Amino acid sequence: MSWKEREAEIRQAVSALRKQQARISKKGARIHDETMAERVARLRALENSETCGGCQGLKIEIEEKGRPGGVKLRCQLGGSPLDLHRLEKTPLGEVPECKFRIPLEE
Repeated sequence: MSWKEREAEIRQAVSALRKQQARISKKGARIHDETMAERVARLRALENSETCGGCQGLKIEIEEKGRPGGVKLRCQLGGSPLDLHRLEKTPLGEVPECKFRIPLEE
């Protein structure tokens, strides 16, 4: 996969996640804290080109049916994008280090 294809895929996934988050602000809407933390971790993984966003092993699956906007991140090299980018493990402002990362070639 080329860098341009990956950027387009990341933009589409980020857009789907942002749409999901935008629905929360409606009156009476409820969301579990764990769900919000997972969405934030997914966004951090996608938007950071120094970790998962710029790795050859990241596989992005965007669900269109059933749960519109659902985004799954899979590491084909053995890591876990969600665990790596959780706020409990890596605070904001810090870049997590992944031992499995293989950078994308431009």
